[in-house]
Amino acid sequence: MRSYLYLSNGEVFPGTSLSYHGEVAGDLLLYSSPSFRFQILTDPACLGKIVVADSDTIEDRRPMVSEIESFSPHLNVLVISGKLRPPRAHDNAHDLVNYLASNLIALFLPDQPDRLLTAIRHSGRFQATLTTVARDVREIATNDGQWRATSMPCRRPVGTGRDPIRALSTSLEFIWDMP
Repeated sequence: MRSYLYLSNGEVFPGTSLSYHGEVAGDLLLYSSPSFRFQILTDPACLGKIVVADSDTIEDRRPMVSEIESFSPHLNVLVISGKLRPPRAHDNAHDLVNYLASNLIALFLPDQPDRLLTAIRHSGRFQATLTTVARDVREIATNDGQWRATSMPCRRPVGTGRDPIRALSTSLEFIWDMP
């Protein structure tokens, strides 16, 4: 589905969204690595973030048990600047797109990934919104020019009304019997 990534500096990046379709906001995080590591999907440090992976290729598969950092994924959007490579043993039910969709996480492929990476590296930290609605970037910013990401409809709101500790914790009790 056609989607647009709006950055808080006013730049807009059109592209394609392959999984969750809706409007999602969050802080932009550049994950710079020659090879993509699936641990980033379940890393609690990515709670509510829009993660931009600059790896050349990413294998189109679910994370393996050894690659899981916590009980579920925490990011809002995964932006891939490289290519999705078919997995070694292909099973459509176990691909990355289905994994992200089942966890209500958007997968975004920008039309101009190099331009997006240049903007992030040049200016640093951004807030961003991914949406399927093309509109003027001024509609996303408030009248005083501040980014309005926290008031946007968001699948995983961070900040108002959301306790990150509770989101990353479990109500289960664990007893460790150590000698």
